[in-house]
This record gives sequence, structure tokens and C-alpha cells, in this order.
Amino acid sequence: MNRSFALPALAAVALASLTIMPSAIGAEATVGASTFSVSVMDPATRQWHRSQGSVVPLRPQQACFDWRLYIVTASADITVKETFNAPASPTHWPDRPDIKVRNGGRVAEVSLTFPLRVGGIRAWIDEWTGQHTGQWIGHGWCIEAGDPEGAYFIDVSESDRLLHRFCFAVIADDTERATEPRSTPLECGDPTS
Repeated sequence: MNRSFALPALAAVALASLTIMPSAIGAEATVGASTFSVSVMDPATRQWHRSQGSVVPLRPQQACFDWRLYIVTASADITVKETFNAPASPTHWPDRPDIKVRNGGRVAEVSLTFPLRVGGIRAWIDEWTGQHTGQWIGHGWCIEAGDPEGAYFIDVSESDRLLHRFCFAVIADDTERATEPRSTPLECGDPTS
């Protein structure tokens, strides 16, 4: 996992389908929805194709993945800890001071802060109802040479509270399963402490 990227806060266009219970809204963040996407470059056309799924082909510099959470909170920003668990230690992690590697290189932690505002206007207050709404946050990684095959999971936590766990598999590109999207999540193991 050589590169990672933060997703900008996304406008809440498709939020009409989300139901947010007033009792769940407060200073503590709640998760209203989640997505996990896989982007794969077509080697012939060099165009990227993005889909929802839980299988990532082991295609260095041609496959990326990202998670997104729809966060509902009364706070103006949120800081989350992403704990990335690989089945074995990758050949290398990004050389960045904000990434802490532990457990023999199998686990990486990064702290991410997202302002919950769009265009200077607080996105978490609906202008017509005055009720709190939410906003999408996310982060992504790309496959690099030396990344191991197997089951991965990413825990996203606020303070010590788990918000969501994303499970996915990285599969050798020479198998048919590597190009099949999977709509059902993979079975997750216990988090690494």
C-alpha cells in the first residue's frame, strides 16, 4: 500500500433516501450509511472503472479502493482513526509521518480530520428544517507491488469508539474472481490491537 488519498467531503445530493432519527443526533458521531468502492484501470484503454464491491484485484498501480461514511454529528468537524489491517506485511507503506506502522508492518494507523462544511456554510444544519444532517467522509489506498493477497479490514474509529469496519479481499489478478464485483461484505475477523 504505497499511496493513500483522502476523499473530499462530498455534497449530500443522494441523501433524500437516508432516514436520520433525531434521538441519534448529537455531539457523538453516528453513521448513516457506508460504501466501499473499487477502481480498476483497463490496461487497453487506460480508463478507470469504479464499482461497489469487496474484491480488489492485485494489480499494482492499476487498482485502488476507498471507503466512505455518511457522518451525522453536531460537531463542525470530525477526527477519525483509520486502522488498516493487512493479512501480511506489505513490502512498503507510504513514507509519511502521519502513518504509524505496527505489528511487524501488518497494521497501519492514520489520523484523518474532516471539516463538515461546504463552501463555508455548515453542511450539518438543514436550512429549511434547522435539523442536523450529515456529510460524507472517506479515504482510499492503491495497490502497489509487494502487497499481499488475502483478507483485509479497515476499522474507522472516533476516539476509542468503532464507527465502522470495512472488509475486503485482494485477489491475484489471474483469477476470474478478481474481476467479479461482490455486493455482499466479506466476513471480518477480530480487530488487531
